[in-house]
Amino acid sequence: MEPFSLITTIGTIGVVVVVGALYFAGLWKGKKDDADDRLIKILKETVDAQTKNIDDLDKKVTKLQEREKELTNEVSELRKDNKKYIEILQGRDQQTQEFYKQAFEAMKISKETFTIVTAMAQGMTDTNKNIEKMIDLISKHADVIDHSITGTKK
Repeated sequence: MEPFSLITTIGTIGVVVVVGALYFAGLWKGKKDDADDRLIKILKETVDAQTKNIDDLDKKVTKLQEREKELTNEVSELRKDNKKYIEILQGRDQQTQEFYKQAFEAMKISKETFTIVTAMAQGMTDTNKNIEKMIDLISKHADVIDHSITGTKK
């Protein structure tokens, strides 16, 4: 073989080997790129799903915070009502205290009225006795006058 043809053959084989290596490297790189692309796609889908999940959880947390606030307000109102009802049941509320005050005043007035009525009743009893005595005396006096006019004695 001629040296030129040997160099040409070796060069051609070298070029074929290099081109083949580059081709295989390209295929490998292509497969690697496809795997990277698939991985990137999967990761993007995962990130999107997690982002949606986070948004959903954020909405739930917001709703739960609002509900917690509502329940806190309700509990506060119930505690106020409970305190008011306890005061009412124990008779310590303002209305009951005012009622007790008025009731004691009414009892005091009733007691005073009873004392006055009792005194008046006693006075009426005494007056009735005096009237009965006066009627008896008038009756006797009328008999005396009647007898002195008619001249008869009884």
